[in-house]
Amino acid sequence: MRTSLLALLLLAGPISAADFPQPAATKPAEPFAKELWLVKAGEYLDGVGVNWTRDRQCITCHTNMPYLTARPLLKGDEGWKEVRKYLEGDVKSWATGGKLREGSFRA
Repeated sequence: MRTSLLALLLLAGPISAADFPQPAATKPAEPFAKELWLVKAGEYLDGVGVNWTRDRQCITCHTNMPYLTARPLLKGDEGWKEVRKYLEGDVKSWATGGKLREGSFRA
């Protein structure tokens, strides 16, 4: 299973560097695709990761952190760069006395 997921991530291509459309909401009755489209998988990951960060101005530990870990395995990296830059800004702020957002994890 791990090998298959890694192969999927390696083969999925990026979308336009300037535009990361938000994927449509998944519906419970939505049928499964008849074929695996690696490019579509990459577009979905970028759309969710980039738009979550833009819309909410935050990084989610259970979605964006795995995205930041896996995304460098894909071709192209403009979405990844944007999300990483946002996270680096947050970490720099915290390291220099900035406050965590309400509801943020505290060690």
